[in-house]
Amino acid sequence: METKQLAPSISKTLRSKPPFNRKQLIGDARFVVINEACIADGNQRRQSMTQVVLPVTITVTSLLAISLIPLTGWIGLRREKIGGVFRGDGDDATLFKRIRIHGNLMENAPVFILVLGASEMVGLAQLWLWLAVAVFLIGRVLHFILFDSSKRGFAMLTTLLPGMLMGLWLLLQTWL
Repeated sequence: METKQLAPSISKTLRSKPPFNRKQLIGDARFVVINEACIADGNQRRQSMTQVVLPVTITVTSLLAISLIPLTGWIGLRREKIGGVFRGDGDDATLFKRIRIHGNLMENAPVFILVLGASEMVGLAQLWLWLAVAVFLIGRVLHFILFDSSKRGFAMLTTLLPGMLMGLWLLLQTWL
């Protein structure tokens, strides 16, 4: 896709000499993000500072991705301990619990990250973003601790609430 197809004003801005105002790019296409790290200018290359886009979302995504490694290892250690069960849970309650804790994170984290990224992109203040992240992570820890408890529903509510609230906020920002 050529830049001409995005929007005439964006195409003109991209052809202008850097540095250019980021607000010029957002005028017609609200969600276009341009990496300004290195922009060609004739035979020279101009270097400019790169601004981290969506720092909260990038940080949380990275931490959740890293957390999957020990959780996966935790499952593998149990599989080996009970005799090398390679599929399913081998009717082992502990292995089942570990698989579900890992699986539940995989079921809930992607949607949370998408809503977090969209909220950050649309302009939700970082204080609210970090508060949502803290509540989500508290919910994940509570889910781990309360897995065998009748209070596990509270852990899931704590996990899902920030994503739901950001989703509602996004709808209000988009349609009202």
